Amino acid sequence: MAFIAPIGNFIRKVRRSDDRTKRRWLAFFSSVIMILVVFLWIEYLGATLPRTNEVAESTSTVPITAEKTDNGGSFLDTLSLGWSTLAGKVGSGADSMVGLFEDGWSAFQKNIGSANNIEIDKPQETAPTSTPESDIPPLP
Repeated sequence: MAFIAPIGNFIRKVRRSDDRTKRRWLAFFSSVIMILVVFLWIEYLGATLPRTNEVAESTSTVPITAEKTDNGGSFLDTLSLGWSTLAGKVGSGADSMVGLFEDGWSAFQKNIGSANNIEIDKPQETAPTSTPESDIPPLP
């Protein structure tokens, strides 16, 4: 507990000092904490992510070939390609939703057009839950 007393004294000294000194200590300790957090984050990533040489040794290399297109790959061409892909996916999703709606609507019409059949089962015989009054002895 002897190491806590100097820390308490230092904190009291900073509290009693002027605002300029308080701001300096705040900036200093904030910088130290930020550097510590970044250092710990880098160490964590280094411990959890595989090294690049380990990945190169553990996986086989596959050559990547790219097809050349006539459009030149400008920004607007890329944007239009993405837009057409998105529109195609939205269109196929809408088609599947229409199909589901049609299936549900046909099932609804089938149920509406059918006659109502109500079946009532005869209740099963069960043991009586109450005892007859003759079995209860009279009160004294």
